[in-house]
Amino acid sequence: MNSEETSELYDLLSGIKDEEKLESYMKDIKDKYRNDDFASLFYEVCKRNNLKNSDIISKINISRSHYYDIINGVKNPTRDKIIQLCIVAGFTVDETQKALTRTKCGILHSKSERDTIIIFCIVNRFSLVETNEKLYDKRLEILV
Repeated sequence: MNSEETSELYDLLSGIKDEEKLESYMKDIKDKYRNDDFASLFYEVCKRNNLKNSDIISKINISRSHYYDIINGVKNPTRDKIIQLCIVAGFTVDETQKALTRTKCGILHSKSERDTIIIFCIVNRFSLVETNEKLYDKRLEILV
């Protein structure tokens, strides 16, 4: 969902004055964005980048079961864990923002020093280790 579409939905929602119309709106949104989940995006990007689950797990500090619980929506991951998964899977910045939105973890903000470094690293295809080194060099919290 892009920002223009979001503002249109907000305008539509702000005009709703009764419960019946609210329920109809909520059903329409749920139906329209039913497949708008993290797992589908994650598997799509991994497939495009020819990555297997074992490739991801070997590059990130996470147990196999915890990894699958996150991917399948069983567990709510931290923001850092989603960013780690996105970096290891080779997500673009836009895809990372979508993943963070879909997991309700909060997008990367260019006004945040830490997020700015993370965005820079994603754009320049830094590995997770390189990203953490860059954060460490800037005396910022690494991705854990």
